[in-house]
Amino acid sequence: MDRRGEAPDGKGPHYSIPLFARTGGHLFVRYNRTYIESAQRFSDVPRLSDAQVELLDLIDRLCNDEKMHLSMELARGDMQFISNHTTLHSRTDYEDDPDPSRRRLLLRLWLNTGFFQHFPASYQDRLEDTVAWQKNPRPPIFDVSAVQGELAH
Repeated sequence: MDRRGEAPDGKGPHYSIPLFARTGGHLFVRYNRTYIESAQRFSDVPRLSDAQVELLDLIDRLCNDEKMHLSMELARGDMQFISNHTTLHSRTDYEDDPDPSRRRLLLRLWLNTGFFQHFPASYQDRLEDTVAWQKNPRPPIFDVSAVQGELAH
């Protein structure tokens, strides 16, 4: 996986992680094809074999099969909570209201629920990245305080 410029101190720009792992009765998944393919830019990363590319294609086909996914339409005030480590997810395009006062407000929030204590050993690099991000959070992309009055309605 490519760390895409977000490597913690002392860590390289990429890491190896299995797509699926099971531990403590939990199934974990870490799949982001973009990050897998962009890691190929590093000379020390093993090249994807034809069989591995075929597997990635199969995962993509299964994820996009209407019989294998759940589509959700969020309405005003809805919240969605999912685990990035047990649920493959994506977002589809949407058309926003041309009136700025009626545009949707979508905020992403990472919650640390203690679930990390159950991480498989093979996911240790991912866990270390997450711990580093908690110690050195990214600057906010969106200033929540700027819309607090709007959210109070």
